[in-house]
Amino acid sequence: MTMFLPWRPVLLAGGPVPAIATSVTEAETLELQRLAADATQALEVGSAFGYSAIAMALAGAHVISVDPHAELGSHPVTGSLAVMRGNLDAYGVADRVTMLVEPSQTALPKLEPGSYDLIFIDGDHVEGTVIHDVEWALKLLRPSGWLCCHDLDEGTCPGVRAALDRLFDHPQPTVDTLFTYQLPA
Repeated sequence: MTMFLPWRPVLLAGGPVPAIATSVTEAETLELQRLAADATQALEVGSAFGYSAIAMALAGAHVISVDPHAELGSHPVTGSLAVMRGNLDAYGVADRVTMLVEPSQTALPKLEPGSYDLIFIDGDHVEGTVIHDVEWALKLLRPSGWLCCHDLDEGTCPGVRAALDRLFDHPQPTVDTLFTYQLPA
């Protein structure tokens, strides 16, 4: 079933913190946080304003966040780097999120294979880039690690479905548009 996920401001915690623009649903956030609670190292590809990185860091993971922080497609994220840094500070997780400000095509090959318990992909949604990011994620995951891809069957992101269909046998969202896959032990 196709879903359309609007970008909207969401609070991740109570108190004097800013709402963060995201299209990740509450159910998807809870699933990411459940997986992040058991992860020492998490990798995020595509961070925009920091919502998912902060969600995973609040659950206990140290997050490496990869994003060029440039304008992407129809959703302008110009200025997202400064906003994300402010959000990391406001939520008190700046020490648990390491930002790599570059495209995934150059960042992922520099990372240590088998180092991550959880990888969340929500970057460029073009089929070729999703394939690149997932193939690298599978190399970077530890045995029994979790791969999560956002926007499977999201109506404005057909490249995600096309890529995952090429890489997995009949992929289906686990929660809303979140696809999860556990690497064998």
